[in-house]
Amino acid sequence: QRMTMVATRTSLGNGFGADLPTTPLILPLVVADPPLADADLVNAEQIKDSAALIRRGAVAFGIKAARAKAAGAKAVVVYNDDTGDRADRAPITMGGEASGVDIPCIFIGHRDGTNLVELVNQGVVTVNLQDNPEPMIMVPNEGYYGTWELPLYVPQAGLYPIRLVTGNSDGGPDASYGIEWSVVKADESLVLLNDAADPEALRCFRSVTPRPQMLSPTLTGSDCGQVAVSW
Repeated sequence: QRMTMVATRTSLGNGFGADLPTTPLILPLVVADPPLADADLVNAEQIKDSAALIRRGAVAFGIKAARAKAAGAKAVVVYNDDTGDRADRAPITMGGEASGVDIPCIFIGHRDGTNLVELVNQGVVTVNLQDNPEPMIMVPNEGYYGTWELPLYVPQAGLYPIRLVTGNSDGGPDASYGIEWSVVKADESLVLLNDAADPEALRCFRSVTPRPQMLSPTLTGSDCGQVAVSW
């Protein structure tokens, strides 16, 4: 069964975590023991060379990541601890520091996380961690609200796929962005917009018309004062 989940990476400028690879990083998923990683992991033998699934809470994100790395994990997946009507809340962006943690660390929502825990308890679960190769262009507007105008220059007219991303902080100068839009399918699973691997994904495009390129002007004239400008 294939599942697509909305995830965020660690915040820009923090002290831990590696970039997601552009090629698939395929790993078995193992639930950390203890689940909050609020102590050294006792299932290091299972965690080694796997992706560690850890619940948010009790200790800082960086401490969780450091304990997973110490146990031999190749990646860290932390899921939110919101419950009830907040279980589907969009995942935040993790922050903090953890010296020496150089493995990918991502954050997912509570419902996705608990679903994964249940699946792991039923059998082997494999995760595919990979960065989206499509370029992501964001222009924060002054005031951090309202309409954003995004200039986009292309070599020719056409339809160009875009990524839809929203911020997840208060919009200050150090605001982090990275919550990618998704839709909920009939089985309550999520699929990212423009996910080429899922036929049910919505396709989003920005229609662009190129502007004529102005060349450097050439001035010609004569002694009588007449000047011609061409470009």
